Amino acid sequence: MEDLKSLAIGILGGLMVLGIAKAYVSYRNRSICSEIRNIELERDHLEAMKKSSVEMNRSSFKALFFLLMLIGIANILPTLTSRIEGELAKDLTYFIKLVVWGVFTALCYTCWKRYTNLKNYKSALEEFEKKLEKLNNKLQGS
Repeated sequence: MEDLKSLAIGILGGLMVLGIAKAYVSYRNRSICSEIRNIELERDHLEAMKKSSVEMNRSSFKALFFLLMLIGIANILPTLTSRIEGELAKDLTYFIKLVVWGVFTALCYTCWKRYTNLKNYKSALEEFEKKLEKLNNKLQGS
């Protein structure tokens, strides 16, 4: 009876390991495909900005207005939550402000990087192609 129990536990453990490994490979492949789509989108956007000043202006103003909206949200948040009493509400307000300013900083970095890529257009395209090739090789290797 003890041997049968050990055998059942071993088989169940093996099946769990196989299932987890398959789920991980599936997650990894989806993640790589998503990263490939993002790089292709960034490359296409950079090419459109290089070809057209209208597209570059549209992108710039869209990012600028989003940044201004984030500044407004971060500044109005304490006023909206001032009626709420308690330490938890203050901590929550602080946390939300921290998240909003984090998004602001990340967006600023992304825009800065995009315009740096536009300035160094050829090297940026080469870098995008290298990243795409590397990710496609990873995807083919799986």
